[in-house]
Amino acid sequence: MAMNSKLQTAPPVLLFDDPIAHVDDFNSLSFLDHLRDVALMGNRQIFYATADARLAGLFEHKFSFLGNKFRRFDLVR
Repeated sequence: MAMNSKLQTAPPVLLFDDPIAHVDDFNSLSFLDHLRDVALMGNRQIFYATADARLAGLFEHKFSFLGNKFRRFDLVR
């Protein structure tokens, strides 16, 4: 994430695939709070994929302030 924030010519996108799958609750919350700060700066689009329904719900709750800029996609195999 630090490297991504310094890139000037790369697309303004962050892609995450279950980045906190084996992280304790406190650090998981801290990571989501940091992502919320990134979203508030408005210079990165965030894609976050998880198979954990509880974590998806928490992510949705923490980012609901974005209104119609936040979208959730439920993919089923």
